[in-house]
Amino acid sequence: MFTHSIRRRLVIGSAALTATALALAGCGRSSDSPDAGSQATTTVSQGPATGNLTVWAMGTEGENLPKLMEQFKQANPGVNVTVTPIPWDAAHSKFTTAITANTLPDAAMVGTPWMGEFAGLGALDPTPQGFDNSGFYPGALDTTKVDSRVELAAALGGLGQADSIAVEEFVEGHEGFYDTLSVHGEPRLDFVSHYFPNVLEAMRTRWISPEFVATNRVDREPDYQQLRDLGRRVNQALGIGTSATHMEWFFGPKGLRFSEIGCRPPGVGAWDLYSAGNEIDIYKAWADAIVHENVWHVPSRRYAAGIVALRPDRDGSITWIEGVDDVQARLGEWVIDAHLPPPGTPTQPVEAGYMANAYVRMRHPDYDVLRAMLDDVGRSVHVHAE
Repeated sequence: MFTHSIRRRLVIGSAALTATALALAGCGRSSDSPDAGSQATTTVSQGPATGNLTVWAMGTEGENLPKLMEQFKQANPGVNVTVTPIPWDAAHSKFTTAITANTLPDAAMVGTPWMGEFAGLGALDPTPQGFDNSGFYPGALDTTKVDSRVELAAALGGLGQADSIAVEEFVEGHEGFYDTLSVHGEPRLDFVSHYFPNVLEAMRTRWISPEFVATNRVDREPDYQQLRDLGRRVNQALGIGTSATHMEWFFGPKGLRFSEIGCRPPGVGAWDLYSAGNEIDIYKAWADAIVHENVWHVPSRRYAAGIVALRPDRDGSITWIEGVDDVQARLGEWVIDAHLPPPGTPTQPVEAGYMANAYVRMRHPDYDVLRAMLDDVGRSVHVHAE
């Protein structure tokens, strides 16, 4: 991914929309006809907006954006704003259909990975002159993707007098975590986990019951030594001393890559899984590392441990959860804990994460058996909503 000053913007807006941003833009169609909506805007007029403004917003932003619109409406009393919430798992198809049918809204949130595709469909127009983008995050504004030398040359040509650029490489492959408790730069406890499927696919697809699994084969499988070696090199390169560390990794055609590095514990309740799988209190071990600069805990590697996320079949409120008694009867001895919201609980969007709705956490001495059990739970337990 190559960063530069943006020259073209999707007709339907940017990657983040707020009432403030809309007020700064001050835009609205002067006509309600489809033809008026399809015309590229070349300038932003001064003064309050008038007319009708349609906005598409995904996930929780779609639910909360109407509240933020009140400020915009107060500043622009002559405009009527219609906000349409769209689930993330339906957004891509809705956009492509609207592009083909020329029925795009005036503004929308757009996921960055889709921008290249939408450019290929001819859905990009120049940013209007006078558009005030000071309220937007610079990294979102100044990002574009190049897939060839020709596109790279075009991107470089648009840099102008930029003092510096940031280049990010797109990495694909199997995805997981490498987490440690390090003392004076040396990992004293370390853990490896895997995503099934990768996060991007899991966050886009409602019917998938994604899993996050911490292996207990770290000391037995030679391939994990690559992660350990790279983790030590990261600590040395970044000067990480005594800290919890979190490193997200991909292993694919380009080999092993770390995509994120942080001096913090991981998310997704991973430390709970590491504690349950290794029969230790990793939270106390963290305190020992900070206070005493030592770690006395020894991971047993007795169990692999994992979580399977259970998504509601639609957005709304949970009505009932099917299959729990069956799973409990067959697999209950291996369950660590579970979160099963009662009827009436509002659902959370699919993209809100692995612990947003229902989930079950389990452990087993055999990693492959645990994977099969988590798959079983994902197939057998169904969260119904209306």
